[in-house]
Amino acid sequence: MYYKYSLKQLLPLIILFIISACGQKEDPKTILVKEFPQEISIEGEQIDFDSLPLCPQEIMVKDSLLIKKRVGRLCDDYLFYVYNINTKEFLGAFGTEGRGPSEFLYPLTTGQFVTNNNSISLWVHDGHQHRLHLVNINESIKAGSPLFDESITGFDEVSDCFNVVVLPEGNLVGRSIIAEGPLFLYDKKNNSIKWVEYFPKVEQWPPDHALVNLYNGAGRNKA
Repeated sequence: MYYKYSLKQLLPLIILFIISACGQKEDPKTILVKEFPQEISIEGEQIDFDSLPLCPQEIMVKDSLLIKKRVGRLCDDYLFYVYNINTKEFLGAFGTEGRGPSEFLYPLTTGQFVTNNNSISLWVHDGHQHRLHLVNINESIKAGSPLFDESITGFDEVSDCFNVVVLPEGNLVGRSIIAEGPLFLYDKKNNSIKWVEYFPKVEQWPPDHALVNLYNGAGRNKA
């Protein structure tokens, strides 16, 4: 059994369907990805060390160095532990918690390294003290305490900032829990802060994961 319908009978249904479809327009800022053009398989590699300190918050690899940053006051004596990733040799540890000139209250990193004169340095942001330090890993291992190639202060206006990226000219880009926009841009020369929608165009880009973190839940509501 089947039924025949005339165009006149179907016209109300067609109009209703068109109205319904128009009312479900997608947000022009929303991009729906139904499939990826390329699939990549990721396989992990197990690296065995004799011992690793407790409570790792971050594990970073740069050239032959593996740097482990710990979290928690009850875990181990130092903040940074460094190993040779090829030989699995423990090279040294440095960094303690405190308010001293070479101490950290809550160190944060974006994995932004600087290589110069056979030394590897890492930008470390002490969020609670509003200070950024370029920590020389090689020299800090030798000294047993953090040694800085450079320090940046003065961006106190940005409260609770994190994921801070240092641009080549010394300006900063990051995000904040209490924000007036998605990202803040700190102009070191003029000591001024403005809020920007996107990461500025620069010659030397930060690590890919740093960019991902910047846009992952960046604040968009005014305080």
